[in-house]
Amino acid sequence: MSEDVVAVMLPASCALINYRTGRTELRAALPAGRHLPVGAVVVEHLEEIPSWGTIEVTAALTRPPSAPWAWRLAALPVLAATAAVAATGDRAGKFHRLVRLACIGRSLPPAGRPRTQAAVHAVRWASRMMPAGGPVWNSPSRQPCSSPSPG
Repeated sequence: MSEDVVAVMLPASCALINYRTGRTELRAALPAGRHLPVGAVVVEHLEEIPSWGTIEVTAALTRPPSAPWAWRLAALPVLAATAAVAATGDRAGKFHRLVRLACIGRSLPPAGRPRTQAAVHAVRWASRMMPAGGPVWNSPSRQPCSSPSPG
């Protein structure tokens, strides 16, 4: 293993995230002589409280705030590039390619809150035109709707 693996240490468990393959693994709390993958980056979150991932949300989705047209136009090629990176190459390296694409922005100066909100709203607006989960018409698991009649 290498630095592509992050081990998040929680009070009662350890979550392993492989940023090269996208594989995640949840383990019980590790003993003092931790047996983590060699070279894993360890992140301690021992003060966290247990959560089962549930929150209260409204039943109706609210319309997202509008973004300026310049931001909307900028979001279109960004989403196209993201979709192209996700669609090309083998499936096993998809997560790693998307992480590498996201890391391009590390050298940029941090954006302020208004710019961040405008970018998020623009991407939400532009992503409405993309099919969820990619092109399902090419999915190998897609089955025909009708079954053959008994002969």
